[in-house]
Amino acid sequence: MLEDYLNQTCTVRYADGTNARGQPIYSEPRSVPCRLVQKYQLVNRSDGSTVTAEHICYLTEKITTGDTINGLAVLSVSEMTDLDGEITGYKAVM
Repeated sequence: MLEDYLNQTCTVRYADGTNARGQPIYSEPRSVPCRLVQKYQLVNRSDGSTVTAEHICYLTEKITTGDTINGLAVLSVSEMTDLDGEITGYKAVM
């Protein structure tokens, strides 16, 4: 059902680890279907700070914190489930 709303595409780069300097190493860019929404939202980070995110991306591809979507770092990820408890998609906040 979520696929019906994914009428846009975005470029995703998955974090594959870190280099010797501690900087993230990313995979090759991959184009995936998504739904991008510009919306302001407060996000609590793992270090306890709060930041304002400006973009939300809905997609069916698994994504995690630290990956990038359209060059923006993913700050928070929520799983979306159906009535049976199966994961149907992800909400990424950037």
